Amino acid sequence: MTDWRSLYGSSPSGGLEPSEKYAAFLAVLDRDARDSLAAIELVLAQPVISSQLIDNLNASIHLRALLTDLFLLDEILRKHVKPAEQVVTSEGE
Repeated sequence: MTDWRSLYGSSPSGGLEPSEKYAAFLAVLDRDARDSLAAIELVLAQPVISSQLIDNLNASIHLRALLTDLFLLDEILRKHVKPAEQVVTSEGE
């Protein structure tokens, strides 16, 4: 599995402040991702995967926690990313 900290270079928070808060949250994200992967791998190891098994996996607190982590992080990071400048071209003028 990817070490989330490697995505951000030498700073575990990717340069966001306060860095210790972001680093702590990335540790939570890492744990939730590992827990979700364990649940997914358990389902994939079954000889027959039923609809009910998939429903139970979808209801798993581990997957829900991971999705919530990602939604939260996405919302926070959107506030820190500057939008690219819009390029306007006019052909024929």
